Amino acid sequence: MSGRYQSVFAARGFVALCAGALASAFVSTAAANEKFDEAAKRLSEAFSKMRSYTGAYVTNVTTIVEGGTHVSIGSGRVEFLKQGGKTYCRMEDEKNTTSTMDNGVEESTQQALFVTDGEFTYRLTNIHGNIDATKMRYVGPSVFNTPEQLEALRKDSVNELLPDAQVRGEDTIVIESLPRMLQPGDRITRRRYYFAKNSGMLLKREGISREGDIIETMEITDLKPNAEVSASRFEFQTPPGIKLVDATQPPTPTSGPTELGGRAGSISISSAPAQPTPSAPPASPK
Repeated sequence: MSGRYQSVFAARGFVALCAGALASAFVSTAAANEKFDEAAKRLSEAFSKMRSYTGAYVTNVTTIVEGGTHVSIGSGRVEFLKQGGKTYCRMEDEKNTTSTMDNGVEESTQQALFVTDGEFTYRLTNIHGNIDATKMRYVGPSVFNTPEQLEALRKDSVNELLPDAQVRGEDTIVIESLPRMLQPGDRITRRRYYFAKNSGMLLKREGISREGDIIETMEITDLKPNAEVSASRFEFQTPPGIKLVDATQPPTPTSGPTELGGRAGSISISSAPAQPTPSAPPASPK
């Protein structure tokens, strides 16, 4: 066989090999998507049977920056209620951050409160003694609302089911998620979610670095499904002396842009130490 024909056959073989690999990857991705959809449906159905819940949670975030490290330890409570076709949520949290830098160690505390009243979200933050209150459009998704969380994962990530695991004695479905849009500077390149099989509730979340280290955790420590929750818990009251910024309205020519550009309100736990985590100072935060 001449060299010319050998080249043709080799090229055809290479094309066939690539086509086979692509077909195999497509089938594998399709199967993974099907498994994810089945798990998401099961978890959403379990979650929909809960009319309410209360729970406590803890968070741990490590951020390595040039010249040092930030370690943030947070704790808080969440209350959730479905009533009259609306979803209500209240999140309270306090986060303590230790910053170890070349020039020394600094301690700081942040508090915040998020209240969703079925239509809007209200945020009250206390950062280094500076108290701010904001009314926002709710845009989700909430880490504590399973159908919203799963829909966000479906749209924004490539998801794989891992072997089942237990969290605090509860059987869970484990989903590993890789963002479709990953930026070079992103600290977390994948996350693992542990959803309770019985309730559909997210019990634990882990953020994993490029090096494979777990640098962010969130875990529910005290979940009470269908607990009695009063609707009054989702009525936001602005503390005396604090101005409520309405970020649901476009800025006026004299007022300038609002802090949030007129749109904000994702109910989630921030992974960045510099940002306020959901937390709840009382009516008069300290």
